Amino acid sequence: MKTDDLNQSDFEMLDFCLKLKLSGKLGKFVFYQMNGKTHVRRAPGKQDPANFTEKQLNNRKRFPAMVGHARNLRKTIIEPIWDRAARQKKISGYGLFLKINNPAFDATGQVPDPTLLHFSEGSLLLPNELTATADLGNPSLVSVKWHYNDQWADAPYQDDCLMCVTYPGESIEVINTGFIRKDGMATIKLTPSEEKELYLYLFFWDRHKRSYSPDKAFKIR
Repeated sequence: MKTDDLNQSDFEMLDFCLKLKLSGKLGKFVFYQMNGKTHVRRAPGKQDPANFTEKQLNNRKRFPAMVGHARNLRKTIIEPIWDRAARQKKISGYGLFLKINNPAFDATGQVPDPTLLHFSEGSLLLPNELTATADLGNPSLVSVKWHYNDQWADAPYQDDCLMCVTYPGESIEVINTGFIRKDGMATIKLTPSEEKELYLYLFFWDRHKRSYSPDKAFKIR
């Protein structure tokens, strides 16, 4: 297949679809399985939307929504975190982000359960018994607690930074809370938000090794 006329978005979609082993038509491409491998060819000429099946119509909504979500996070989330996590997986950080976040999007491209989203991935350990509870008197304050293993006392784990992401919002970015793993607890002051529902994603960053842990989501309100 000639690629001279493909743009960046086309390559991103191809990378994602080939990794997920999809089958069927999506946009200007047709994906199919043969001998255990995913192959792709250009789709035939334009179809009349009136002849699209319900599945085709949904795919035209779902995939652009996923790609749009990822594209907005390329600089702030994917490049610093997911590119590192993907190095040993023979996949791009962008492709890994789409693959892991795929289950969060329904057939029409909506996110009915934001706790299925993920903003961090990596080999760093996520502590057991991690909890986050909003202060009833002040919803902008969140109390976070986790179990600190005493066996980590002499290991670099004790200096891991507690990071957070809030969703939704006008912009999504990784925030260093200023607390570290050996603290065992933290109080996070959230930026005021008009969103009726707000979710907090917590994870850790090893400031020395430049690696991250998977995240855990909490519904704050």
